[in-house]
Amino acid sequence: MKFQGHLWAGMTLAYVLFSGIAAAADGANKLVFENERVTIREVNVAQGAPLPASATFDVVSIDLSSGKLDYLPKGGPRNAAAAKSILIELKDAKVAPLPNASGYPDAFPRPAVKKVLENARVVAWDYTWTPGMPPPMHFHTKELVVVFLADGTLQSIAPDGEKTDAAHTHGLAKFQSSGRLHTESLVKGMARAIVIELN
Repeated sequence: MKFQGHLWAGMTLAYVLFSGIAAAADGANKLVFENERVTIREVNVAQGAPLPASATFDVVSIDLSSGKLDYLPKGGPRNAAAAKSILIELKDAKVAPLPNASGYPDAFPRPAVKKVLENARVVAWDYTWTPGMPPPMHFHTKELVVVFLADGTLQSIAPDGEKTDAAHTHGLAKFQSSGRLHTESLVKGMARAIVIELN
């Protein structure tokens, strides 16, 4: 009986420890979105710690405190450059850009935007919206991932004048399909984002 009691206590302790580790892992690695093109994760780990990203795919990492972007080629090391970041695993599926027959310019480049990365897989832009100065009406030829670095509300305005408000928070990451024709106006708070167009 004494042995069984020690065995039960040991099993209970192991369960508690394992549960704690699992909970910590879940809290440090949140799946945000996944489809045939990307997997997006929100990661909160110690700087330098291994990242929960597959070495099978190229990965884009965005530091949520500074907006700094790192490109991690497939097969390379996967260590955290920042404590809290968004990871975008780039899968092998390809979607060709749409032809732009809208009569309006492509979404990027645009005035006051900064290109922060360009290679065969992605083109990444750092853009801050300014109140009262929306970008030109534009057409999104490519699928993209947008990662917001501020809290606010953007109003999407279609060519026919239809308006749709969308609130965002610091760290929000979203996948957006191609084919959208609109402009955006900052109507509340702030809006800075890293926008990653998928090639």
